[in-house]
Amino acid sequence: MKIVIEEYGHLIVLFLVGSILLIFVGTGFWQQMRERTDLPDSVEKAGNEQSTFFRIPEFQGLEQDGKPLALKIPAGSVFHPLHTEHVIEVTAVDPQDGDITDRILVYLIYTEGEKEKRVLLEGELEAEEPNKQYILEYTVRNSAGFQAEKRISLLTDGTGG
Repeated sequence: MKIVIEEYGHLIVLFLVGSILLIFVGTGFWQQMRERTDLPDSVEKAGNEQSTFFRIPEFQGLEQDGKPLALKIPAGSVFHPLHTEHVIEVTAVDPQDGDITDRILVYLIYTEGEKEKRVLLEGELEAEEPNKQYILEYTVRNSAGFQAEKRISLLTDGTGG
C-alpha cells in the first residue's frame, strides 16, 4: 500500500508542477502576442464613428439613385472605365488613406460555360459589337487590406459610333 501511495504522490506532484508551468508559459506567450500586434483589442469609437482603420473604401460615380450604373454607349466607341467624358467619372476614397483612385482595378466579367471569368482590363474597352452587354467589376483595396467591389453594366446600342 505504501508503494501505491508513493507512486500516486509522485504523479500528483508531477501533474501540479506541469499545470503550473503550462499556465506560466501560456500566459507569457499570449502576453507577447498581444504586445507584438498592431491591432487594438477593441475598435475605438470617436463619437458614433467607427475607427477609420477598420473602414472599407468607397467608390464614387458607380451608382445612380442607389443602384449600380447601367450605361449605354454607341457601338464602335472607346470606353475608358474610370473617365469617359459625359458618361462616367469614377473615384475611390478611404477615410484613412484619402483619395485612392489610382489603386482601382477594373475587370471585364464574362461567362465561359457555367463559370464566371474575369480579365483585368488595362486601358480602354473598345466596344465594337452592337447590342452587346459588358459587365465591369471595379475593385479597390486600402492600406489596411480592406477591399471594395462594385459592378456596372455597359450596353452598346446598334447605331454605331
